[in-house]
Amino acid sequence: MGLKISCDGGCSFESSDIAEFSSSGFAHKRFYCKNCTPLVADYLKRRDNAHSATVIYFKNQMDKVVATFRKEHSKMSLPDIPGD
Repeated sequence: MGLKISCDGGCSFESSDIAEFSSSGFAHKRFYCKNCTPLVADYLKRRDNAHSATVIYFKNQMDKVVATFRKEHSKMSLPDIPGD
């Protein structure tokens, strides 16, 4: 009896052929069957979009902090500001 791999997508698909699965993850690798792979891809896309939105929000907030500080202390050079 060979090793059985179960889909981590919760669909209960099992196979002994690793070629029937795609993998995802770095720290915690998971294996998904052909039916669950698109669902995981959608999740990863949503997660990446949320991350990008967070980065944009953070940058905008930091720009506001720098601009406000510069108004209060116009002659001061600031650390970690490119071109300052």
